[in-house]
Amino acid sequence: MQRIKEKKKEYEGAKKVSDVFERIHTISKELDELRKKSDEAHKQVRIKANDSQECHGDLIESSQELNDLRSKEKEAFENFQVYRALCNDLNRQLKEKLHEIAGIQGKLDGIAEEHRGERRQVINSIIRAKQAEVEKKIAKRQKLTTEDLITMQGSI
Repeated sequence: MQRIKEKKKEYEGAKKVSDVFERIHTISKELDELRKKSDEAHKQVRIKANDSQECHGDLIESSQELNDLRSKEKEAFENFQVYRALCNDLNRQLKEKLHEIAGIQGKLDGIAEEHRGERRQVINSIIRAKQAEVEKKIAKRQKLTTEDLITMQGSI
């Protein structure tokens, strides 16, 4: 009986140790599962970090391109301002020249009108002289030429 009691005590002690081992085993399984979950979460974090790094790299590239485009835009705007000022200056000069040309054209028109008037006077005096000759021929009863008849028709 004494041996049974000792064995029971040993069994109870072993049972306590067995429970501790069982608990250790359960906790070890839980730890393994948590490690797997942690590793999976860490893997997801690394994937997200890599994606984020790529996006960051793209953002930096885009930012650099934007800065380059801004500098080109500024340069183009400065060139535009220079050419605009040049165009305005040339336009002003053109207006001045056109004004001068209009004045000269007015003078030329006046001169041309004077020449036309003088020419008409010369033609009219020639026609009058020919008409006078034709009238003299008529008064003298001389033969009239075709030219004489045309001259007389021009006076009518």
